[in-house]
Amino acid sequence: MGPVFEVVKPIATSRSKWSAQWFVKATWPDGKVRRILGFSSREVAAEWIAKGSQAYLRNLQQTWSPLRKHERERERERQRQRRLTPN
Repeated sequence: MGPVFEVVKPIATSRSKWSAQWFVKATWPDGKVRRILGFSSREVAAEWIAKGSQAYLRNLQQTWSPLRKHERERERERQRQRRLTPN
């Protein structure tokens, strides 16, 4: 199951009077939260949820997939073995 996405309006911060950027808050079922920043309006953020969020999730899966991590570790081990094996 994927995260729930919601548009969050700009808020006042200590660094600037008002942040001009809207953001999307992604909340996963386990409670983890990630903010996707940089939207110029509520409409743009909502459109990203409708059209871009699935590509975002696919990218996260490719980047952080446990299988990919396992494949990288296996490849590193093969390279170590090649270096240690005399020709």
